[in-house]
Amino acid sequence: KQCYLIGLLDILYPMPEWLNNNYDWRQWQMDNWGCRHDAEIVCCEVVSNQEIRIEFHTQFWTPILALNTGARRLNFSYKIVYCEPGNGHVGEATESEHKGYLFTLDKSPEEEGVPIKLVNEFDLHNMYLDFKKDESDLHNK
Repeated sequence: KQCYLIGLLDILYPMPEWLNNNYDWRQWQMDNWGCRHDAEIVCCEVVSNQEIRIEFHTQFWTPILALNTGARRLNFSYKIVYCEPGNGHVGEATESEHKGYLFTLDKSPEEEGVPIKLVNEFDLHNMYLDFKKDESDLHNK
């Protein structure tokens, strides 16, 4: 069920060889991958000859740009469901559509317009309740 892939985003959209210390490679990654640094693979499962499921972590947003480029270059389709609580964004995307939502935890994710499917997928309502409890505990000290 687990496999080890090195440089997933660099496979999908390789960094050009001309990048060097004179150019901000981190900015290239944000501009072309949609995140900084390559993906950290958590697990990978071959479901069938037509489907692979990969769970990965990235820094600073979700690599939709790299996935779209990889889908065109390597002729595959994808579906991603993502949540980045540190940056307050959640969503889902395919090679042809992307729906992203921002949440701040000032209000419940449902009140902020996050679809219930995503709220449930990532347990965002409990995250909101924990945040409010912690906030209340700080004010009561």
